[in-house]
Amino acid sequence: MNPWTNAARRLLLGEILGLRERLLQLRPFSLQMPMVSAARISQESQMAIDSHLACSKTELLRDLTRYQGWFEGEVGRMVCPSEAQRKLNFLRLKFQALLSELDIFADVVSQRSEHDFGVWVAGLDALAEDGLRVDNAPYVPPPLVTYLDRGQGAAIRRVRTRLPGGKHNPVAVIRVPRERMVGMGIGSSLIHEVGHQAIALLGVLPELENVLETMGRSRLPGSKVYEVWKRWLSEILADFWSVSKLGIASTLGLMSVLSLPMPLMFLAGKEDPHPFPWIRGHVSIAMGKVMFPDPQWDMLGKIWWGLYPPSGQSSAVKQRLLPLLQTVDTLAAVIAGHRPKSFGGKTLREALNPSERSPVKLRRWALLWKKGTKVPCTTSPTGWVAMLGQARWDGVLSVGEEAKILRGLLTCWATRGAHHGCNVRTVEKR
Repeated sequence: MNPWTNAARRLLLGEILGLRERLLQLRPFSLQMPMVSAARISQESQMAIDSHLACSKTELLRDLTRYQGWFEGEVGRMVCPSEAQRKLNFLRLKFQALLSELDIFADVVSQRSEHDFGVWVAGLDALAEDGLRVDNAPYVPPPLVTYLDRGQGAAIRRVRTRLPGGKHNPVAVIRVPRERMVGMGIGSSLIHEVGHQAIALLGVLPELENVLETMGRSRLPGSKVYEVWKRWLSEILADFWSVSKLGIASTLGLMSVLSLPMPLMFLAGKEDPHPFPWIRGHVSIAMGKVMFPDPQWDMLGKIWWGLYPPSGQSSAVKQRLLPLLQTVDTLAAVIAGHRPKSFGGKTLREALNPSERSPVKLRRWALLWKKGTKVPCTTSPTGWVAMLGQARWDGVLSVGEEAKILRGLLTCWATRGAHHGCNVRTVEKR
């Protein structure tokens, strides 16, 4: 064996041992929790994350040990260094994928040590878990964790989707924009992302895609518009879930996110799964009318129209809007009236029990709460957000009051998760 080959093998062996050493330094998050107990992620989430990372670490250590045995064995000594380097590169890529997965969960865990924000994010965990909860649900809710990040849009990495290393995600990870941490917008964005997870668990998307595809193939005038609705269906269903859980608070929060300069409100990308902002606001209003009939939705529709009047748009844009506006109420009714196989004959409207979020009931709860009386939704985070949003719309609650109450509620929900008990009124009235 010539000198350069010996030197190359020593270099490769050093890489092998260095990779092993770095891998052994990876510790479970349970040994790296620098936050107060109320800010921690749930035990179920922590165990799922630690178990996933430990499994990936063990698998990579096994591959590395097998590679080192091959490299130092009779066969490995005979191959050229370039072949040994190629095999090692594959292991290094697996290690980088493991680090990428670690970073995904580290964003969630490390943020919990931030003063105030760590506890509030734990409260968002509780809100997300409640948003996924449905009476007699045909699924076991997966663990959910949230974290804050820059930017305007929220996003979810759903459970059982593929991670960088190829394995399935053990927990749903929801990214929430920091700028949404004031008022009802936080609930709207968060429960929209939860809706993506719920719709996937229920298997509703392919069922309704088939329904819209059938409607689009009919020979009725304007039926082609349902092909457009089908392309946007995933985002529309997530909005539907948010509206069903939060009532008008969801639509108001969505409008806050969608409020952009006029040219962007009507800009529709051919490959974008999101409805363009102007029509998306009207879709949310239409779904609210179907789920919670009340004159407030017509008023909100007039406001949205007045804020962004389409009269100044080109004739091509107006022609695109017309069939969408003509069918938006039908679309909302089709979604609310759909009977998923997973719900055993119940419609989505029946299964999600909209009576608990009716404007009349929310107004009554708000009145009781203002008088200092315990209200039925005190144990439900989504119920509280729905009530606060309704109170904001009705003008009985200011933005400052809502933000203060919401911060107290997030702290309460985090505390309740840590200690299994909390007086909501005591916390938020401090």
